[in-house]
Amino acid sequence: MSDRTPEDIYRESFSIVEEKLGPRTGSAEEREVIKRVAHASADVSFARRLVISEGAVAAGIRAVRAGKNILTDVEMVRAGVRKAAVEAAGGETLCFLRDAETAEIAGREGITRSAAAMRLAAPLIEGGIVAIGNAPTALFELCRLIDASAARPALVVGVPIGFVGAAESKRELLKRGVPCITNRGRRGGSAIAAAVVNAVISLAQRGDGSDATRQLGTTGGLKRGYTTGTCAQAASRAAALMLVRQSRLDRVEVRLPAGTPLSLAVHDQELTPDRVRCSVVKDAGDDPDVTDGIKVFSEVRWSDREGVVIEGGLGIGRVTRPGLAVPVGEPAVNPTPRAMIERDLTEILPPERGFHVTLSIPGGEKLASRTWNPRLGIEGGLSIIGTTGIVEPKSTAAYTASIDAAIGMAAALDPRTVFLVPGYVGERAVSTLLAPPSGSVVRVGDHVGFSLEACAARSVGRIVLAGHVGKVAKVAAGLFDTHSRAGDARLETLAACAAAEGADAGLVREILDLDLAEASVEILESRGFAGAFRLVAERAARRSAALIEGRSEVAVMVLDLEGRFLGGGPGDLERLDGWKRFSSSE
Repeated sequence: MSDRTPEDIYRESFSIVEEKLGPRTGSAEEREVIKRVAHASADVSFARRLVISEGAVAAGIRAVRAGKNILTDVEMVRAGVRKAAVEAAGGETLCFLRDAETAEIAGREGITRSAAAMRLAAPLIEGGIVAIGNAPTALFELCRLIDASAARPALVVGVPIGFVGAAESKRELLKRGVPCITNRGRRGGSAIAAAVVNAVISLAQRGDGSDATRQLGTTGGLKRGYTTGTCAQAASRAAALMLVRQSRLDRVEVRLPAGTPLSLAVHDQELTPDRVRCSVVKDAGDDPDVTDGIKVFSEVRWSDREGVVIEGGLGIGRVTRPGLAVPVGEPAVNPTPRAMIERDLTEILPPERGFHVTLSIPGGEKLASRTWNPRLGIEGGLSIIGTTGIVEPKSTAAYTASIDAAIGMAAALDPRTVFLVPGYVGERAVSTLLAPPSGSVVRVGDHVGFSLEACAARSVGRIVLAGHVGKVAKVAAGLFDTHSRAGDARLETLAACAAAEGADAGLVREILDLDLAEASVEILESRGFAGAFRLVAERAARRSAALIEGRSEVAVMVLDLEGRFLGGGPGDLERLDGWKRFSSSE
């Protein structure tokens, strides 16, 4: 199990649950809730005994999409709920058990703190979801509030646990006729309550993006998703169309950078004669992504300045250090999404008019702390990213199987040369600089070592690895899984190669103090040590050849973020004309 990623284990667990549940019963949405509970409890028979009232799941989905609150009886349930997704929709996840006023009510009325907390929360329950996984007295109190019309929840998740009152409180809930998800008997718990709520949240998000993800298809059996950049593009196009037409849109179609059309749902439409604001929900498909389910907003208003101006608002980060594709001081909206928005809105823009676009992500600043943005010098929020507009699911056995299949096809096409590229930078550069045969370029993500072995196993004559300097530097250090979790020796490798080219101790320290490998490009080139990139390429080629025991010839291209050729190796391949000769199949 030591080599299994959390994502592998998660997906295999759900595969086991699906198998053990057997033939489908109930709606697909209800089955999703049952699956989540089976996973949380490790007990399929318990999950099958859930009582789901008619229309309960649909009511919960509507509440999540409408941005309603989720109230919990204890902090443990609240901690287990996907709060970022709730906040992105405009709601809050609340628990009043530790509130000072709760203690006061409990003491004054002679009731438990759990019951008092529910009474205090009553004004915030309207149209929301109440999740009770621990305290029967909280469920009894909620039933009393419902009888008194003091609380009108859209959905009650009532699964308190215990020997006293648990079974009885659930029977009382079922008598009320409100949409509910519960079970009979004493079993339940906080983990079960959170699992049910998270299933509803997931279904609410899936309904927003499922049509689009079906359009994008799968890879290795895993569903593709779409990026925050695509969300920003779609929300901006929808807002601009609504502003020009002065009518609402429920869906909008955009063209991705490669020209692929994609239809996305539009939410939160606010329409006035001068400005329109709306959102699109991010769906990362089957890729584990911290931004999955967030809402990306765009506000478009008329401007006195001709053309399209794009700025970042609440929850969008700002670049504070050099080395990224976006200049220091600018909002973290990457060049491709920015170009897509400008292209789409220019098509809509009436003559001699201008659009002012403000992008925002509610909760983005908090969510950014769970990303690499703080390390990269992006402060105040998330980035609007994406080069293809599509999220490819990574870090799974299924993904490596799809890489293996692609390498097999490339080797069958021409076993003399296969090009391996970690991502879009390498793919674009190889296609532009070397014009290889269609099908011979394979995108491998972080799985460089796996891909080298797959080529060697098929007796590929020449392997060309082309990637960004940061990725190649890791390979030069012997890191063939280039994901950050596997290690990071980029700057150390670059500093050592610079020293080998004659750089003094001051410059070596300067390289080591950088945050990004990309930032080293300008420094080394301006100081006359661009030869360091050739050394990086040569070491990466040597390490790769050793990994596959010389079964294939390996050469490496080092590129900057724009796809510019910095150097290559081994031998005379430091020159681009050397590369053209080497990669030719003639």
